[in-house]
Amino acid sequence: LSQKWQVINQRSLLCEEDEAADENPESQEMLEEQLRFAVFQRRVLTTVVLPQQMETMKK
Repeated sequence: LSQKWQVINQRSLLCEEDEAADENPESQEMLEEQLRFAVFQRRVLTTVVLPQQMETMKK
C-alpha cells in the first residue's frame, strides 16, 4: 500500500515539476535519479521482501 502512495506522490511531483524541469536541467536529473531509485526499491521489494513474507506465511 505504501508503495502505491509513493508512486502516486512521485507522479504528482513529476507533474508539478514538469514546468520547472524545462528551465532547470539539474531538477530533471534529480527526478530521473529519484525514478531510478524508486524502480530499484520496487525491484528489491518484489524479488526479496515479498518472497520472504510468503515463506513466513507458509510456516
